[in-house]
Amino acid sequence: MALVTGSASPEDGRNPSFTLIEFDEEYMVPLNSHVYYMDLGAANADLSVPPVWKEQYNLIEEYNLRDLSPSSMQEFALKMQRDPKLASRFEWNKDRRAFPYEERPRPDQCLLASEEFEWKDCIHRPVHIDLLNPPSPNDLGDFLIGRWIKVDGGRVE
Repeated sequence: MALVTGSASPEDGRNPSFTLIEFDEEYMVPLNSHVYYMDLGAANADLSVPPVWKEQYNLIEEYNLRDLSPSSMQEFALKMQRDPKLASRFEWNKDRRAFPYEERPRPDQCLLASEEFEWKDCIHRPVHIDLLNPPSPNDLGDFLIGRWIKVDGGRVE
């Protein structure tokens, strides 16, 4: 399971954000994940006022999860595949709510992909790295790591 977090630097019109992950002290398992953001428009409107970081959401409450166990996160990903409203909310939060909320026509069927090449296989993109166009940082990282995940008929080995 991976808790992918936002960036403290603004990009593509998104507000800066960071994530605070609560862990159980004894077992070192994640208990909750809190996402904080700064409204850059408000921060730049009055430079005499220090920027304010606000909690945007926490995973447990936002998505009504029982916990952050791997089985809960897998159930959550599978639920998003069936529920376009939930998948749309997830995408909106992933973009740090920088853009108006928009319901997507269909949920992402490839949410369980854990790396870039696996995701591209899922969306049936035959070329993983297009050398005629600049590759993404994820492409380069996965290229250097190698194809260590093999998907065989929907079964991950």
